[in-house]
Amino acid sequence: MAQETLKAVILTALRVEYEAVRAFLSNCEEVIHPVRQTVYERGEFTANGRTWEVGIVEIGAGNVDAAIETRALPVWLWTKGY
Repeated sequence: MAQETLKAVILTALRVEYEAVRAFLSNCEEVIHPVRQTVYERGEFTANGRTWEVGIVEIGAGNVDAAIETRALPVWLWTKGY
């Protein structure tokens, strides 16, 4: 039986947080949202025999930006085949 693809989205407020998360990812690629122009990275995280597809973005401080990106990222990133 094939394992389901595990997916996660991580939003960071600070560059140091972003870089700490990115250090654990492999096969990273930059992806730019065509409308919002937000720059994301997508990579893989493997632990305990499981591989996660992870999207990360540094959005800065603020609840409004976090809410917008939280809504937009998972839907766009994985439904568009990126």
